[in-house]
Amino acid sequence: MGGGQLDIDQCSRLVSIYDSTITNGPSGPGGLWVGGIEAYGTDLYFTDNRITYNSGHGICLTGAQNASVSNVAGTYTSNNSVGCFYCNGIFITNMSGFRSSGSITINQATAINGQYYGVSADGAGTPISNLIITNNCVSGNRAPGGGGVFVTAGTLGTGSNVSGNRTSGCP
Repeated sequence: MGGGQLDIDQCSRLVSIYDSTITNGPSGPGGLWVGGIEAYGTDLYFTDNRITYNSGHGICLTGAQNASVSNVAGTYTSNNSVGCFYCNGIFITNMSGFRSSGSITINQATAINGQYYGVSADGAGTPISNLIITNNCVSGNRAPGGGGVFVTAGTLGTGSNVSGNRTSGCP
């Protein structure tokens, strides 16, 4: 990935992004795609944001801890991954060289009309504890099976819950 329009490094703590619009992140040099938000920090809160038409993931959380993506009055990622077939609206992962992700909640977010999944999680061989993906609207994404929520085998650690996510009836 070529980075995010908003790039939050692993030393960042207590970051809140509220009621913001992050749009049109282009493909960078060498074809690297730019996501809306790329976050590696702790205590991250993303609420009521509009993240659209970025060439990479709408939101990518790597090694993030105690993070929340929620919709109180209209948070959504839409039409992201315009330059990357396998990028998601919201992506949670672990990566070599970073601490493990944990205590992440994606609740009542809308991740629609992207090139791959609305919400996807991949622990990359390490389970993510307390990963909560609930009550999200994930319709119109183009991954196999409708592109709703996808979690790779072995990703869900203790205290995790994936439920109540809708693949139709989204705004």
